[in-house]
Amino acid sequence: MIALIIKDLKLSIKMNFFTIIYGLFVSCVGISLAQHLLADTMYILSIVIMVFIMTIYTNGFEDRYNTQIVLNSFPINRDNIVMGKYLTLMAYIIINCIVIFVFTNILKAAGFAQGNTVSILNLIIAGCICLVFYSVYYPFYFKLGEGIRTFNQVLWAMMFILPAAISKIGKKMESNGMLVEIYNKLSTLNLYSIALIVLILTLVMFYTSLQISKKLYRMREF
Repeated sequence: MIALIIKDLKLSIKMNFFTIIYGLFVSCVGISLAQHLLADTMYILSIVIMVFIMTIYTNGFEDRYNTQIVLNSFPINRDNIVMGKYLTLMAYIIINCIVIFVFTNILKAAGFAQGNTVSILNLIIAGCICLVFYSVYYPFYFKLGEGIRTFNQVLWAMMFILPAAISKIGKKMESNGMLVEIYNKLSTLNLYSIALIVLILTLVMFYTSLQISKKLYRMREF
């Protein structure tokens, strides 16, 4: 299973440079913003985008070259193939959280930015978004395989449209005072406690999704 995870990480290396540059650019936009809520949104978005692009690229590459058929021709337990995908996703989340955390703090320490840096809360939210999305996505992926290629293409396009769209919506909300109002309301809540509960529920959902994907993949014919 470790070999399967390493395989996916090596596959994503081709995309890593471009992905990291793109994610760092989005986080640069965040650190330049004075409005904390909007800046936090850009940090979360940069991590989600990096994880999604790496995952889409790796899975798309395998679909294109029928890697799943090749893997199933070897004496490899199908459960390990599924588990490898789930663990690779967690590796992508951890790697990209570290990259954005280190990058924004270096910029802040060097005096290149006046805004706030990425927080632990931002990292938890970004991780939860990725885990929830792939908890739903992966059972379909392991059931249908390349049958969801069109969905992947739409998702890929969204990764490049979303930052500009969210930035535009955020600035509009900032101009009419709505963003400040939301930020003040959120400031009265214990967000870290809420995030911890959501994280635990998300991990339960992710584990349940893993078990479902294993069953679906065992029944899949190649």
